[in-house]
Amino acid sequence: MSELSYRVEAAHPGHHRFRVTLRVAAPAAGGQQVSLAAWTPGSYMIRDFARNVVQLSATRAGAPCQPEKLDKQTWLLPGDGPLEVCYELHAWDTSVRAAYLDLYRGFFDG
Repeated sequence: MSELSYRVEAAHPGHHRFRVTLRVAAPAAGGQQVSLAAWTPGSYMIRDFARNVVQLSATRAGAPCQPEKLDKQTWLLPGDGPLEVCYELHAWDTSVRAAYLDLYRGFFDG
């Protein structure tokens, strides 16, 4: 099992965007799949959280890699070496099952 770390930033509160950075120290060689959940505990409906991803980029061992979208919530990150995935998430939903960010407040469900 590889070490994972996440960083969540209120990157653009005026545009309702969080930035999430995922670092994987020892990802799968040749290509690592990453995906967003399609559900949240306590809610028994399938959700489409990935629809709020507005920008996604990645590097492997410090070099850019081109994410390949496999389905609506899964990406393949080709290459070898440590992986860093950075994405921006549009957060404009005040329900308890999503994310919200403006100039005065913000919340998300990790």
